[in-house]
Amino acid sequence: MSRTDSSDNTKLFSYHSHSGQFCNHAKGTLEQVVQAAIDRRFTSLGLSEHMPRYKPDQLYPEEAHLTTQDLQLLFDDYLTEAARLKEKYKDQIEIVIGFETEYFGHESITYIQNLRQPQRKRFTPTGASMGHFDTALPTVQYIVGSLHHLRGIPIDFSKELYLKAFEDVGKGSWQTLFEVYFDEQFQLIQGVQPEVIGHFDLIRLFFDAIQQVGDNQVRGELSGKLWDLVQRNIGSVVGYGGLFELNSRSWKKGMLDAYPSRDIIAAIKAAGGRFTLSDDSHGPDDIGMFYDPKLKDYLERMGIDEVFYLVATHTTPQPSGSESFRHVEAKSVLVKDLRFQ
Repeated sequence: MSRTDSSDNTKLFSYHSHSGQFCNHAKGTLEQVVQAAIDRRFTSLGLSEHMPRYKPDQLYPEEAHLTTQDLQLLFDDYLTEAARLKEKYKDQIEIVIGFETEYFGHESITYIQNLRQPQRKRFTPTGASMGHFDTALPTVQYIVGSLHHLRGIPIDFSKELYLKAFEDVGKGSWQTLFEVYFDEQFQLIQGVQPEVIGHFDLIRLFFDAIQQVGDNQVRGELSGKLWDLVQRNIGSVVGYGGLFELNSRSWKKGMLDAYPSRDIIAAIKAAGGRFTLSDDSHGPDDIGMFYDPKLKDYLERMGIDEVFYLVATHTTPQPSGSESFRHVEAKSVLVKDLRFQ
């Protein structure tokens, strides 16, 4: 089925996806992910493999056999394959090429900016610690702004590591842990202005682990200073027109709400923020995961009647300024026109 074959204007899309070809904890090839989206009758799909981490201590245990150079080469291979698939399936689905960020401190901002520079050259190794830059890589059209670590400690990998962050970063205070998370998220938002904000409140994922080791009456309510930080971050994203993803993967993790939770959604709505849809798929079987009925019902329950999708722009980027929304633009669609089945 081509994109022009549809008898109506209904749409479905996701701008957060991974494949086992380029992500060690995902499954399937990137092409299988694209084919699954076509089978699911998606009209648009954002490809967003993780950016390469750039220091050895940032690698996960599953990547012990890799080097940071391996990750860089794999990422460049991803961009090349994404461009191939974008062209191959252009009559069946709109593909936009992006990546999901990491954040390990301010140096990550510069690294992200370098990764999305137009006409960035591919590094080809020729020997130990040697190589050259040759062909230009495909353009990165957008980024998903996420952080998965606090002071180098993963917060979404396991409850054990989350508790380590609670002790080492939060100093035994969940409020302090959350403050650090939202402060570092703010630095990421300000530094690179991501087109899509990934799982805004990921810090809540393993909060029950804190309840199990401490006061089980702690509810993790965002109030006072914490709520001020949340509203500050929301305001920054709204200011440049970024999109907040409604991420359905949280339900696979056993959470009550999608990311973000309903209190933050209400604040985003009040600030005039814009939403998009993401399944945060980690393989072809995850495409459209929990969209119907859970995400559909969540949208209705939260009173969201409009969401946004990305389309490529065809204007020539200027040589200076932010890369945000230079290669894509956001267009709106009514929730009632989404094709959930």
